[in-house]
Amino acid sequence: MKKKKILACALLAIIALAMAAPEAYARWSLMQAINQQMTFSSNKANTVVAVFGMPGVTSIKAEFWLCERNADGSYYKIHSWPEKRVSGRILYFTGTAPATPGKTYRLYTKATASDTSGVSETVLEYVQSTY
Repeated sequence: MKKKKILACALLAIIALAMAAPEAYARWSLMQAINQQMTFSSNKANTVVAVFGMPGVTSIKAEFWLCERNADGSYYKIHSWPEKRVSGRILYFTGTAPATPGKTYRLYTKATASDTSGVSETVLEYVQSTY
């Protein structure tokens, strides 16, 4: 129950930040924002992602995966989730994966937004955090 409340609060915070971001500084043409959060508890990485499309976007699909840092500084994939698709401008995702205290992780999101004319845009973003 406590974990669900934390995830719900995190999702609300992500939505609030996305809505407050000025569109004048848009980095992409079809994607408004990709907001990612990763927290850790009980040897698990808890992830929350919200993908927001610009007005005119009719669908979004996204892939999510978690990478762990090696001693040499490189990253390798330790977990992935099934691709998620939505009709509309907003895609939400939550997921958990095993994690080890002291390790550094990256949560990757690869999202593709499409509009009514068939134009699409793919964006790859990540967030990094240490447990």
